[in-house]
Amino acid sequence: MQIDVPLSNGNTFLILAAQCGCKEIVHELVKRGADINIQNDDGNTAVHLALAYGHYKIADMLIQAGGNTLIFNKQGLNAWSVL
Repeated sequence: MQIDVPLSNGNTFLILAAQCGCKEIVHELVKRGADINIQNDDGNTAVHLALAYGHYKIADMLIQAGGNTLIFNKQGLNAWSVL
């Protein structure tokens, strides 16, 4: 199974899991090599959405695994700007 396949609106399983606060799923996807910095159709990464939805432990996990907080989405916001 490919884990970086874009779904609706360009979201991947990792982006959706980060947005929903599914820590165990995020951990497993990262362990299996999911692209942490892939952007959805709005330009958001898993880190953007984890922070935007208040899932700070997930955001920290993603950042420690190589998540780039300085990637800009289509609104010109980086991950820290969505707080």
